[in-house]
Amino acid sequence: MKGGIVLITWDHVSFAYGAEDFACGAEDEKKEAFAVQDVSLHISKGECVVLCGRSGCGKTTLTRMVNGLVPHFYTGRLEGDILVGGIRVKEAELTGIAKMVGSVFQNPRTQFFHLDTTGEMAFNLENQNMPRQEMQKRLEQTVCRLGLQELMDRDIFQLSGGEKQQIACGSAYAARPWVMVLDEPSSNLDMEGIRKLKKLIREMKEEGKTILISEHRLWYLEGLADRYVLMEEGRITREFDRESLLALSQAERENLSLRAASLSQLRRMAPKAVLPEEQETGLEVTDLAFRRKGRPVLEVKRLKIPKGAVVAVIGENGAGKSTFCLCLSGLLKCSASKRSGGIRIAGETVPLRRLPDRAYLVMQEAGHQLFSDTVLGELFLNNESLSEEKARSILEKLGLGGMEGRHPGSLSGGQQQRLSLGVALCTDRKLMLYDEPTSGQDGENLRRTAEVIREANRQAACSLIVTHDPELILNCATHILHIHAGEIRKWMPLDERGVNEMWKVFGEDRKGERMMNRKSVWEQLTQVAFLPLYTKVVTGSLQLDIYSHLSEKTTAKELAEKMGWNEANTGYLLNGLASIGFVVREGDTYQNSEEAERYLVQGKPEYLGGFIQYYVMSEGMIPMDVVKLVTEGPQPMQQQANEQSLDFAAMGAMMRRAQAGYRQEELLRIVRSLPENEKIGNILDLGCGTGLLGLAVIADRPERIGTLMDRMPEQVIRESAENAGLSDRVTIISGDFLTDAIGSGYDLIIASAVMLFARGNYDPFLKKCYDALNPGGVLLAVSEGIEKDLTGPWDMMMGYLPYYFQGMDMAVRKDEVAEAAKIAGFTGCEKRTELLCSGMQDIDILRKQNNSAHN
Repeated sequence: MKGGIVLITWDHVSFAYGAEDFACGAEDEKKEAFAVQDVSLHISKGECVVLCGRSGCGKTTLTRMVNGLVPHFYTGRLEGDILVGGIRVKEAELTGIAKMVGSVFQNPRTQFFHLDTTGEMAFNLENQNMPRQEMQKRLEQTVCRLGLQELMDRDIFQLSGGEKQQIACGSAYAARPWVMVLDEPSSNLDMEGIRKLKKLIREMKEEGKTILISEHRLWYLEGLADRYVLMEEGRITREFDRESLLALSQAERENLSLRAASLSQLRRMAPKAVLPEEQETGLEVTDLAFRRKGRPVLEVKRLKIPKGAVVAVIGENGAGKSTFCLCLSGLLKCSASKRSGGIRIAGETVPLRRLPDRAYLVMQEAGHQLFSDTVLGELFLNNESLSEEKARSILEKLGLGGMEGRHPGSLSGGQQQRLSLGVALCTDRKLMLYDEPTSGQDGENLRRTAEVIREANRQAACSLIVTHDPELILNCATHILHIHAGEIRKWMPLDERGVNEMWKVFGEDRKGERMMNRKSVWEQLTQVAFLPLYTKVVTGSLQLDIYSHLSEKTTAKELAEKMGWNEANTGYLLNGLASIGFVVREGDTYQNSEEAERYLVQGKPEYLGGFIQYYVMSEGMIPMDVVKLVTEGPQPMQQQANEQSLDFAAMGAMMRRAQAGYRQEELLRIVRSLPENEKIGNILDLGCGTGLLGLAVIADRPERIGTLMDRMPEQVIRESAENAGLSDRVTIISGDFLTDAIGSGYDLIIASAVMLFARGNYDPFLKKCYDALNPGGVLLAVSEGIEKDLTGPWDMMMGYLPYYFQGMDMAVRKDEVAEAAKIAGFTGCEKRTELLCSGMQDIDILRKQNNSAHN
């Protein structure tokens, strides 16, 4: 918990929903079961806390306690105290709580009261009897702050799921609540919608809002959440900060039913399904079309899917994915060419009117196709031959055991989804179709869903899944089908190329990771004139170390008097920093924003200021006359200063600032994620600079020793070791790692940003590293990984342009390190791509075979 004012408190809280909140047919003991048991938790002002855990563990109930829905709307047995802003929730009026707490539900449509977006945004303000002029001003401020201009004056039911979520957030935000409560806000969003949601949450967090989020998808909250609270069976069992959550292994996350905690963890997942042998055709579609109000919405010329395939249907919202599945299921009336068009399933031509007899669709909103008054009874509808033993076995497999007597309407959204999957499993249809089957599913149930889809597919010709969920795709899909603007854009197996295509469609391909690529050309051009001034303001503020004095609210006058600065110019600088979100202004006071406090205060573990200053200065020293270089070609290089004349002491001090803080933490995070981490005893840091990265890895375990090697004078590196108190555990080699001996007996060799120097000589260099490793040892190579066609993220390309212009091709190509490593003898290569502070980086984890284990 952060220090400061505690805004939300649960004090030994337990709650059991009343019988009226369970639909009829629930078992008696379930009526008195506690949804939340003896929960004590404190959330401070400005914190962003994420509730996570299995479906039905009590997350949503905790959020309902904050916005007053429990106990004022959902009645039941409530024990303990819940306080929001010092007010006891159970004694307060619901209208009073609504002024303090803004809520966004899992399905935003359930909270809309207007048909148009502008009316919905104003709804909360109207309920507060706000004067019309003030209301209009508040709306304009909200729309501008959250970037909702394009969504105003729209039909609310013509918006995409992500756009509806934005309007729900904007409506709640407009009332200026202290607290924002979001219940599984990403469950129905595509990747673009999630990116916009993340931006909204960041905007609210930077304003100092207290944010409580119940969520299964955790990866998009990396960098936003301060704490993750894990719940199991109504109780809080563990709490994690960002670092401890990321440190969990995949096996540990699966045991806790948690999904990927970061985008990099998501990107490291490999497809699990086995590609079918393409002998028989499971589904063939020819000349199929669908029109809505005369407008063409879908047109499929020809598609052949092999028998046994599980196909992930991907594409942006509105592309025609769900329409395609609705047509295949017979729920939408489509048309086919009389001469050659039609649909063949398992080799049989199926008339369009008979499609409902051959295909089964599990809808996104599962409640629309649940009709029985009990969970168990749902499986027997239209399936009287099913045995009760088999039905109960299916429910157990889906994590619905013990809920047989519950009414389907009393289940959570995720549980309803799984019940629909159970119904699908009981059918004998040859074409299985699923529309977003993992919305609202935790990690364990996502894997259950993938298993059920695979099992149902064994008795079907093939299966199609409309999904925006890469975790589901990687768990069960064999192919991807990319639909764009109603047409098939790509059809391919989910091999390495298919995975790359999937990330490209989701907008998370490596060329689009950095924010500049997200801006339009117009937006970039309008900012070019101000970028030099922006750089000067940011670097100047770092040189002044202004952020170390803004951890608490301070006026410009107080800061100027304390530091002996000019008062007027101190105020101007603070206002400039507030305009770019580095500091937050309230009245006459200024304070660091959340991210500035984290990254720009000297001494903090993730301090980035030294890194920024070093690289701004280094890039500024590179001469680059673009016009002359392009029109005349490479120019004679200025003679570099003689090494003896360089001030290595000053350079060492500057490089230490660049390596300290965040860069140490991000390398440590990578090393800690290695399964070999606990066994690493002896390391080598090649091209170590001042040695701080290698020293951080050595210091991480008390028994660890290491060698630091660079052309930097030995005294510079030794000073770093002395400052770290590690002189007795470190050996220093001053030399060229390409030509000189590097020693041997290492468990880990770190080669961070040095592979570019080995380019052209990979074979001897990697063979040298291989020989220097112990059996089972690891070479960790971190490099930029430019694409083979010399394309990449904008920042990487800009950094390399001065060298390209001078005819120096130093860029490490994607995959070339891994390919050379195989020649050197490395038997295993794990590839990752991560966004580090130095840009998008390829991480090659090269493993030397453990001979003893092999034997």
